[in-house]
Amino acid sequence: MASSLSISSICSMRNGAELSNFPLTQKGSLKSAPSILLPGRRRSSGFPLFTRATQEHIVSPLPSYRPYEQEREVSPRFSGASTADAGVQKMYVYEFNENDRNSPAYLPFSLRFDLAKGRPSGGIGDLVTFTNKVYDGSLQTRLGITAGMHIMIKHYPKEKGHRYEAIFSFYFGDYGHISVQGSYLTFKDSEFAITGGSGIFTGVYGVVKLHQIVNPNKHFYTFELEGIPPLPSALTRTPVPPSASVRASRGAMQAAPGSVAPNFTD
Repeated sequence: MASSLSISSICSMRNGAELSNFPLTQKGSLKSAPSILLPGRRRSSGFPLFTRATQEHIVSPLPSYRPYEQEREVSPRFSGASTADAGVQKMYVYEFNENDRNSPAYLPFSLRFDLAKGRPSGGIGDLVTFTNKVYDGSLQTRLGITAGMHIMIKHYPKEKGHRYEAIFSFYFGDYGHISVQGSYLTFKDSEFAITGGSGIFTGVYGVVKLHQIVNPNKHFYTFELEGIPPLPSALTRTPVPPSASVRASRGAMQAAPGSVAPNFTD
C-alpha cells in the first residue's frame, strides 16, 4: 500500500468520517504520523474496530464480519449444568506388587551410590518406572494395573526415604482409566491430583489419597471423584480395612471369571 492516501479515497472508505484534525500535506494527502487511530466500522457484536496510520503506511480497515449464526457451546462443567455429575464419589482401590511383573525398575541417573551397601543411595534425577496389579476395595475383583514413573526430587537420610514427582495411571479395563500426578513420599501417606480419565471416567477431576501399608508392595487408595455420572456398584463396594495381612481373593488373583473387571487390563 502507498505511504499516503488521498482525502477523497479516505472519505469514501470511512463514509465521511471527520478528518479535520489529521495533519495534511500541501497536496491534500495524510502526513506521516507516529500513531493515528481512525474510527472504524462496528462489528455485529458491537465492538469498535480501528485503523492505524503509522510512519510507513495506513493499515487498511479490517473486513466486516457477518453476525454469529449460533451460540458458542458451553462446557457443562462451567455452565452450572450438573445433570450428569453425581458430586463427590469415593472409590477404594488396592495396589499390590506380587513380584510377577519385573517391577519396579530403578534407573540411578544421579549416579549416587552407597558403596558400603553396594546399591544406589538416591539423588535428584533418579527414575523409577513401575507397574502393579490393582483390585477393588473389597479385594474380590481384579480391576487392572497401575503404570507410570517416579522422578526423585529429594533424599531424606533421617527418614530413610525419598520424595518423588509421581506421574501414573490406573487402568480398569472397559471401565476406562484415571491419570494422577503429585508428590509421592516413601515414608508417609501422599495425595495426588486427578488429571483426567477415559471411559466412564471421562471428564473426571478430584484427588486420590495413598495410604502406605507395606512400601512398596501394598498401597491403599481412596479416590474422591468429581465431574462424572454415578459409578457402577461394582466399583463402590465396602472396602476391607487396610492392614499388612490383606490379600486379594483367590478368584481375583487367578483372574477367574466373575472375579475380574470386563476386559481387565493386565
